[in-house]
Amino acid sequence: MTSLKHEHGTLRTLFELSEKIMGQRPFPPGQTERSALTTMDSILKDRSKHAFRALKSDPPPSSSLQHRTELIGVVVFSMVVFAAITNATRLLLRADDHVLHPPMRALWPHIFKWGVILHPVDNPVIQQLTREGCDVPSSIVQSYYMIVSDDVQHSVSCLRFNPGLIEQIFDLWLHYPTMLSHNIMSTSSSVNSIVRTIATLHHLFVESPDGQHVPDDRALFIDKLMHVVGSTKAMYKVFAQQADFLATLDPQRQARQEMSTIWRNHYDLLRTLVETPELARSRIPATTISSAVLAAGKCLGQHEMQYGALHAVRALVLLCRMAENNRPLVHAVNAGLFDVLRGLQGVRESVTNHPISDLVRLLCAGLYHARVVRAFVRRQRDIIRVPWTGPSGGLATWKDVAHLSNEAGRIYATTLRNKAWRSHMDCHNVMGPHDQLVRLCPCANAFYCSGSCQRMHRATHRKSCCSDEGPWGLGGVISLADALFISTMVWTRIERNATAINGELASLAVRHPSLAVRDSSLAVRDSSLAVRHPSLAVRDPSLCLPPYSASAETHSTSAETHSTSAGLPPTSTKLHSTSAGSHSTSAGSHSTSTKPHSTSTPPPSAGAPLVKQAVIKVDITDVVPEPQREVYARSLHVSDVHPRYVYARSLYVSDVHPLYVSDVHPRNMHSALPDGPSSIAVEVVFRAGNTSATRFLPFVYPHDYFRNY
Repeated sequence: MTSLKHEHGTLRTLFELSEKIMGQRPFPPGQTERSALTTMDSILKDRSKHAFRALKSDPPPSSSLQHRTELIGVVVFSMVVFAAITNATRLLLRADDHVLHPPMRALWPHIFKWGVILHPVDNPVIQQLTREGCDVPSSIVQSYYMIVSDDVQHSVSCLRFNPGLIEQIFDLWLHYPTMLSHNIMSTSSSVNSIVRTIATLHHLFVESPDGQHVPDDRALFIDKLMHVVGSTKAMYKVFAQQADFLATLDPQRQARQEMSTIWRNHYDLLRTLVETPELARSRIPATTISSAVLAAGKCLGQHEMQYGALHAVRALVLLCRMAENNRPLVHAVNAGLFDVLRGLQGVRESVTNHPISDLVRLLCAGLYHARVVRAFVRRQRDIIRVPWTGPSGGLATWKDVAHLSNEAGRIYATTLRNKAWRSHMDCHNVMGPHDQLVRLCPCANAFYCSGSCQRMHRATHRKSCCSDEGPWGLGGVISLADALFISTMVWTRIERNATAINGELASLAVRHPSLAVRDSSLAVRDSSLAVRHPSLAVRDPSLCLPPYSASAETHSTSAETHSTSAGLPPTSTKLHSTSAGSHSTSAGSHSTSTKPHSTSTPPPSAGAPLVKQAVIKVDITDVVPEPQREVYARSLHVSDVHPRYVYARSLYVSDVHPLYVSDVHPRNMHSALPDGPSSIAVEVVFRAGNTSATRFLPFVYPHDYFRNY
């Protein structure tokens, strides 16, 4: 018998004893864990047994590997036995049972040396051996995981001394879809091992389990990862490629629970890495989103794997909230997100974690944006018929998406796609004559019926126009169609709740009588000028600053609120707007967007009269069961009130008919000067990705508009 065969027999004995300790093999009569441990210890100490002799030898040159297949086979099996013994001894609780730890740790340097020679990436010889049945990648991965997951003090010091090992681990993780077979039985443990190894490395070097943060350790982890994958964008795509590989595995019934664990580990690692600030990004690749949706659908196909879908959903929630806009939500809808949410109706969420409900709320809020509705309508062309079963205990479900998508689809088809909005908004230019239809300025803050009206109003509007920064000055976070659709959806919600709003406005008027009849003591007007120019009493462009001038909020003196919300508690907190009547915050950076043009408008004189204006504020960051609404009064100078009104014809959505125009309200413009009733402004709070913003919509209501309800 050759020495290699003799060594292989010894390793087989050690492997079987390890399996008995782990409970994978029964003990024969008279043998126990303690006796098995004693036998293993004696074998390791007996040099004649040749245990791990091949592993402790120096590796041959890489050019001669193809001629040393027998030696490689014994070394690979030695790594498997090392992992089995290490894992078995960790199950023993008594301190004196850890007698095998020192000899196993003594093998670490030898494993590192052979790991470099046998590294399967770009190694044709090893790849050929793997195809012939010698599973080199799995053996290396399992042994590396045992080293990394050892005692913190030993593993960290070893990895610091051998930083090249960290790079090898990342390389194995990056390429495992091409290295491992598509056989679930032989692949599952290897995938779990490599994924857990990366997660453990992150825990050791980034999270610092001992509480002592070492910047060099964190930098080492980030640098090695980026050196292997190339960029953060490439890292996100790696998760998509790995998900595609895992989706090709077809587990039998006995392996489905294991496959659910693999999906959990895969997406838990994704969340761990992308939540690291150095690895976070606001532009999420479309493939990362679509692969997560497809993975969730794959898990829902088998009952034993359904809980794996929850982890994909958690990852989707995180990625959509990290993004700079709603494009990831659009990609998810295109990939079949609604079908996944409908399929998750039977999966029970935990008491403290509600990923399904969170994703439903994100999607419902996104349905107030044109790009999301457009994608949803393309995917779900027919009306989704679902009976209303009442509240669902505070958790949002796919039925909320169905009801809202039906309504949003009707509104989108009749207002945006058919451009009905052009006949329902008033031109912001005061002087006539006007055309029948209007167009929206690229800043989304003004409507004009013609180029001549836009040129006449340019001197006033250019002080607040933010067209160079995209709609509403958000740098392209939303599109012009999004801004229009948000305005239309909010308008619809106000019309639907007009009776309740009328009561809230009446209650507000009791506390602020000037909202009904302007307090003449606050009026300071040149009467002789008004005699010469009677039009000043109705609307004078010279007295009207742009609607989003900085002075509108800088010189605001008070705000009192009256809030209501279906299913939500009332709030009395007013979100103060900055930068042209708005406040925008990015959840990722916590930065406030301030538009440079907002400071160019000089504030009104200190003697300018003050007026009270009612404001209807609608929060569409969470629209389940209904958007939160509040009515408050703000104090501002006359010059900050712009006489903009909706057309007398109002948009109304019927539960039976699609969107249609009702002519119940005659067009009736009122002055915004102190001696006349003021308009009612509309403020909206919305969110797109990690950007939250507050904007005043480009229309107002006459003061008596809601009395008709």
